[in-house]
Amino acid sequence: MNLLKIRKLKEYQPVSFNEKVIILFKIFIANDWVNCNLNQVLYEPMIVQISFSKDIEDHDLNTNSLKLYSFINHNKVNAILGLKYIRSIEIESDKIYLFEVINAKLHLNLIKRIYLKRIYNLSQRKKSNFFNEFNFDIYKKLVALFSIPKQVWLVSIFNQKENHFPIDLCAIKKNHITIGVRNTNQSINELKIGNTFFLSQPAAEDYKQVYSLGKFICKKEKINTLKINDIILPNIILKYFELSLVSKIEFENQSIYISKIINEKKINQLKKPLYHLHKIWLLNNSKYKII
Repeated sequence: MNLLKIRKLKEYQPVSFNEKVIILFKIFIANDWVNCNLNQVLYEPMIVQISFSKDIEDHDLNTNSLKLYSFINHNKVNAILGLKYIRSIEIESDKIYLFEVINAKLHLNLIKRIYLKRIYNLSQRKKSNFFNEFNFDIYKKLVALFSIPKQVWLVSIFNQKENHFPIDLCAIKKNHITIGVRNTNQSINELKIGNTFFLSQPAAEDYKQVYSLGKFICKKEKINTLKINDIILPNIILKYFELSLVSKIEFENQSIYISKIINEKKINQLKKPLYHLHKIWLLNNSKYKII
């Protein structure tokens, strides 16, 4: 895809895939590059959840670098993150690890770097970012984390009233799921430990309806619903998880919610899941399905 076509795309472009998304990460631990799995779980601060392919000692995690490889070509590195270890969390017989992203080095050629700076300057003029504090260093970290397909999810909560909203901060580790949500979200703030809620996988084809459930979108799309065991969910989902809240970790602007899967069900296997990519990574790539 060339620069002229890229200019017409959204900055964080919705995409889908006709094949399984396989992503490669490697983290530098104890003088060796170790395979791991990474998911972003917070924006402010910018925190990622990592799980490892082998047992890791906490004292080896003080300062780390992490390579994000291209989804299209696992021999190519998209970015290198500088990480600061925060803490580990035990979930039953397993552990997850939280790191803050301190910096990012993007592997872009000169033309792409110049174009990326233009995109950043435009977003600054339009004040289109959602961070309380935002600069080019923060933007590079964000672009790095959007160099890999980031899946979009729908959270459904039924407490005082029915509420559905999209998120892209989610990590699945065996039978536990971690999500990150802003502290201004009253419906999830009201959840107590042990309360149940739902996490659904929306279809890429229905991305406009997904967006209409978000806080920052004024235009609302009509969304049909489906009833599952007395629960009403948007009729744009491929599968859902029923979750029980296990713990909550609060930060100034956002909080992490860790839940256990108590049920899951596939609804639609004909459509594809919705992902986002920063459009700079779509340059010279033709394997992504642009929606």
